[in-house]
Amino acid sequence: DREPMIWLDKFCIDQEHVADSLASLPVYLAGCKKLVIFYGPTYFKRLWCVIELFVFLEMGKGEDDIEIVYPDGDLEKVVAGIHGFNPMKARCTLDQDTERLQAVLEAGSNGSLGFKMRLQSVLLAALELR
Repeated sequence: DREPMIWLDKFCIDQEHVADSLASLPVYLAGCKKLVIFYGPTYFKRLWCVIELFVFLEMGKGEDDIEIVYPDGDLEKVVAGIHGFNPMKARCTLDQDTERLQAVLEAGSNGSLGFKMRLQSVLLAALELR
């Protein structure tokens, strides 16, 4: 037996019952040495992506633990996306999931505004480490 080398949320979480997996998300992320973000123009609009980052950061992870991959090679777009990030504008497909997950962000250690500022700081620092 060997330990898993990679955990891909899209393939490891039952996409038909995603809400059921929310409680297990910290367990999955705790086993990760790094969080790799494949950044695209919709990344910060997808609330599940934002929640994964939120949980990762709430667990004490930081810029050394995050790698940002931007396939189109346009660093300026990534930086603009980070600066324009607003966690309360991110959405899920289902309104009920959006409401539930936004409540999770608000309940975090510093609320959604504190999370926004921490995320921006960490991701900009992660880009500088490249």
